[in-house]
Amino acid sequence: MDEIDGKIQPIMMDKTRSNPPTGVYLLAGILKKSRITFRFLDLIAGGVFDLENIDKDLEEIDIIALPANSLNWPSALLLINRAKQINPQSTIILGNIHGTMFPEYILAHYPVDYILRGEAEMSFRALIECLLKGKEPDNMSGLCFKKKGMMYIDPIIPTLTEEQLNQNLIPLWDIIPENAYTSLSIESSRGCKFNCLFCSIPYRRNWRKLSASVFYERCLESITYSRRTRSNVLSIIDDCFTIDKKRILDIVSLLKNENSPPSFTMDARASDLRDAELCAAIAPYVNSMLVGAELGYEAGLKKIRKGIRLQDIIDSASNLNEMGIAHQTVFSFIIGFPWERYDEVMQTVQFAFELYARYGVRIYLQWHNLIPGSKIWYSFLNNQQLSLMEYDTMGFFRNRKLMGLSIGRSNNEIFKICDRVLSVINLSRIQDRIGNLNTQSISFSVPWHLVDDYSQYLSQEEQQKT
Repeated sequence: MDEIDGKIQPIMMDKTRSNPPTGVYLLAGILKKSRITFRFLDLIAGGVFDLENIDKDLEEIDIIALPANSLNWPSALLLINRAKQINPQSTIILGNIHGTMFPEYILAHYPVDYILRGEAEMSFRALIECLLKGKEPDNMSGLCFKKKGMMYIDPIIPTLTEEQLNQNLIPLWDIIPENAYTSLSIESSRGCKFNCLFCSIPYRRNWRKLSASVFYERCLESITYSRRTRSNVLSIIDDCFTIDKKRILDIVSLLKNENSPPSFTMDARASDLRDAELCAAIAPYVNSMLVGAELGYEAGLKKIRKGIRLQDIIDSASNLNEMGIAHQTVFSFIIGFPWERYDEVMQTVQFAFELYARYGVRIYLQWHNLIPGSKIWYSFLNNQQLSLMEYDTMGFFRNRKLMGLSIGRSNNEIFKICDRVLSVINLSRIQDRIGNLNTQSISFSVPWHLVDDYSQYLSQEEQQKT
């Protein structure tokens, strides 16, 4: 969330409410199965985040459990402070990525009572039951807390086994608001087999899957609830859905038996999509797909440890074009890594546009962001160029210092890149009028922290031309 026009509002994917926050709906299902009375607040579905509207809830709730990744930590912190102000005796439990990575900092600075690290389906239920019985939690995997001035940090970051994942409930979609979200989340695996330098997901080189039959059964269960969304689409939230070809073929074999099979959004790897058989198998079920191409030159792909080559990207785009799903596929590229030269950035831009022009795939050009948890981010933290305190307040994407570290080019070079990219997008709009190109095929924006500066730059350029 961010503060816009004096109001705290969801931004980016949460602004459009693409998917519900799967983790909290899953934990709600665990509480219901355990017959524990609870009240559920989905603050994304509500739109504007007005703390006064939930004061009554905060007064009446004894135990408050909330998740936080690093980008929604500031809004979670507002809720934590408000809860303790309204009801000082309440117990606050924090979960998800930010608490997993930084428990010492959070417990030292903020009124959080317990932090559950890692994948907390098992420990969450155990902790709640313990607290409801008035017992002190003890020897609980991943639990962090303060007691009598001492801090207890469990070094273990729990992950579920494949067997446990296959036994998990589906989230409690019974309580999802009608038409609040575009699509409904569904999970078929967790983690990733790879270890990209820029990636901030917590479970790299730790991929675990649901069996094809279990995922198929969960699809059938979820389809009923997907009708509550605006598009009636299932969004596979895996980091690496396509990584196991045999499993994909097994899933498709089961889906073929359905008269009205589901439509999916999904993420895929370019190296997987080189396989024409795999592309043909998933094509009938693709509503939209995202492929992380990242860079348009070989040395850059090696540096970020992506594990693919340019030819993989080209071959995958070619296959998707032949299968007729190129325009449903977005190839995502990152420009402006801290070490990148101007000419290297432009290699990626040129490669992306050529891919678009030749194969009809859609392109998403995004500026590099230093997200807590990535290896690049930790290098800046270890060099004391940033601090955790900078992530306690809203406005991450408008923070000039953080974004200055994220993008390794001068403002003038960034503006030149913007000029080049936007001129091609404008050209595509002109060509679209005669039916050549699609105007929605290229997504790009000026970095948030430089929007005003870029407007001034354009004004000066126009004055010089005049």
